[in-house]
Amino acid sequence: MYCSECGAKIPPDASFCGECGTKVQKSKETPPKKERKPLSKTKKISILVILVVAIVFVGGYKYLATAMGPVGVTKHYVASLKSNSIEDIYNSLSIEGDTTFTMVDEFKKVYDENENSFKDLKSYTVDEAIYNDDKKSATVRVTIKKSDDTEKVLMATVNKSDKKKYLFFDEWKVESLTSNGYSTTGVEIIKDFRIRVPKNSKLTLNDQDVDPKFIEENTYEDGIDVYVIPNLFVSTIKIKTTLPNQMVIEDEKTLNSYSNQYEVEVSLQKLNDEMVSTLKEQVKTDISNLYNNIIAKKNWDAVKESYSYNNVNLSSLEEDYMDLYEDLNDDDLTLKKLEISSVTLTNVKLSDEGKLAITAKYNYDYTVDYKSLLGDVKTKDGKSSYSSTITYDYYDNSYKINEIYNMVHYFSTW
Repeated sequence: MYCSECGAKIPPDASFCGECGTKVQKSKETPPKKERKPLSKTKKISILVILVVAIVFVGGYKYLATAMGPVGVTKHYVASLKSNSIEDIYNSLSIEGDTTFTMVDEFKKVYDENENSFKDLKSYTVDEAIYNDDKKSATVRVTIKKSDDTEKVLMATVNKSDKKKYLFFDEWKVESLTSNGYSTTGVEIIKDFRIRVPKNSKLTLNDQDVDPKFIEENTYEDGIDVYVIPNLFVSTIKIKTTLPNQMVIEDEKTLNSYSNQYEVEVSLQKLNDEMVSTLKEQVKTDISNLYNNIIAKKNWDAVKESYSYNNVNLSSLEEDYMDLYEDLNDDDLTLKKLEISSVTLTNVKLSDEGKLAITAKYNYDYTVDYKSLLGDVKTKDGKSSYSSTITYDYYDNSYKINEIYNMVHYFSTW
């Protein structure tokens, strides 16, 4: 119970209030309500700050979500094209997977090769995004107006990557910005470009070595490696292939979006001048040595050590050599001299086994002793030319003769 006069608590059996002496009324009383103290200025400011921060956070989140979504990314991409900001353009692009050959420096080269059709952009508008069913890509309509007031409608394809920005926001990248299906920037990406090279060759693209990790596994072709490049800009690329035999094949390939493969072919036309000169000298030396051995009457047993390498079976070379040896050391005709004055390569190709076949035409001076119809021995000096083919292996940093074809067996005595 409580005193009706002063509100003090009174024991149940008391007749008078112990505080003020008022006679107790035998009824239950509730304590008077305490007045609520007004909020202090500090508390009011704290609550206001929390409310402002919450509003700013929600507003900022919505703003960033829009800016980093398909529409915002498309706006930023078009603005970057207008200002010709190379790094911003590149950073807006969707390049999934390995970017070894699509880095910003390479992008700049390709981009600079194309005319910037956005530099005279006057204004542009970007519509709402239309999402695909999987919500992982979207199409955004862009209307641009140029300085001459002509308008054009472009379609941006924007993809959602697997990454997040600032922990909370999906990352969107521009795959393409097209007009009637054609790229408006001149920059496109070709995926999984396949380059077939002779096995164990070293490949270089645009002066950059290609890591063997890009070689496709389980290539069921003898003598072939297939490099698969995840991403390449559609442009003209320089392809340099160094074969195991140290031959260098250099070529240029203009890529397009309709073809994603290229085969390195070993041919005379693909060799640089230095390589052609090296091979001509090799052929001249080897043919000269071969005939000089025969002139010195050295049979196969006498020369086989100089031709042997890596325990390779040279029975075919032995047979051809001995046929030539016997024909040019005959009683009716004996070769006394052969000097090659010039060599011209006419064909170069590589077999599936990696052997190099060189066909060459060579001019030469010769001297032969021959038996006349009267039975006496006469000497004849002459000039002629001939075409022969030599097949080489490359072993221990040098070319080794593997086979010979169509050597000169006949020398005119007229």
